[in-house]
Amino acid sequence: MKKLLVIMVIVSVMYFFYTSEDVLSEQLHNNIYDFEVKTIDGVSQEMSDFQGKTLLIVNVASKCGYTYQYKELQKLYEKYKDRGFTVLGFPSNDFLWQEPGSNKEIKKFCTLKYGVTFPMFEKISVTGRNRHPLYKFLTQRQTNRKFAGKITWNFNKFLIDDKGNIVDRFGTKDDPDSFKVIRAVKKLLKGKPVVKKTFKVDKNMKETVVPVTNKVSIVIDTLDGKKLDIGKMSYDRPILLNFWAVWCPYCVKELPHLSSFEQKYGDKIKVVGIAINYRESQSAVKRFVKKRNLNHTLGYDTDGILSQKYGVQGVPAFYLLKNGKAQTLGGIPEADAIEKLLEK
Repeated sequence: MKKLLVIMVIVSVMYFFYTSEDVLSEQLHNNIYDFEVKTIDGVSQEMSDFQGKTLLIVNVASKCGYTYQYKELQKLYEKYKDRGFTVLGFPSNDFLWQEPGSNKEIKKFCTLKYGVTFPMFEKISVTGRNRHPLYKFLTQRQTNRKFAGKITWNFNKFLIDDKGNIVDRFGTKDDPDSFKVIRAVKKLLKGKPVVKKTFKVDKNMKETVVPVTNKVSIVIDTLDGKKLDIGKMSYDRPILLNFWAVWCPYCVKELPHLSSFEQKYGDKIKVVGIAINYRESQSAVKRFVKKRNLNHTLGYDTDGILSQKYGVQGVPAFYLLKNGKAQTLGGIPEADAIEKLLEK
């Protein structure tokens, strides 16, 4: 009898501790915006940064039979991003070890092969006891009564409205370009106009007001072997800073446009292209550039520190550097939008 009582007490205690975590999670996280995640580059990011946007949250994998959906997700993102829609990719190795690589390898794979520019996050667990708190929230009945349930495989999808509500869920076999998914996304975006580009200070770039007598120094290596202090230069003339890569077709397409832009607005702004040190050596970038008639300044992020400083997560990425302070312009900014910034 005593043994039975002891066993019952132990079971009760274990049940309390095993279930209290989920209950606590529910108490602490009443909304999807309460969570903090890490980007694929290891930078902490609040989910509240996406407040007001329609989200499609997807657990992704690089060696899955459904990995082709990266391409469809990118197309969906590009089509509706200007109307307040974005895809959030969370790599996971939970299913037959189909995401074995490091975060750096995953980023390289999805960017190089599928041209992914939507936000990607560090590899997490989406099932079992070690699943990420965000995925506990998405799959628990207490917090997602209508669409609760375990993640069944890679590329499960949760659709979130602009108020943070989970409004739909799609399985692995529901392709992002299927009528079912597109209809649901369009329904949430109905009546929403194209969002005009807005510019704000990059959260990963510490903005400080620096006296002219103590100018910020940001030195880069140019491809012609010189050192250029773009930080100090930005006090005399704003600098349009473009991070790019040889393997990125969107980047390569923009290079001649940037040269033309400097020719036209050279008295107001200086254009500086920074090739990120990701795959090609500096000599390889030199050979690539030599074949093209480019007249704007080109540099190389030799040690990767500059791209880390600015929190660059993908290319192309544009920043306006003015008086030692940086503003992120996102992907490919419109020329008239930059002109308006220069007038300020």
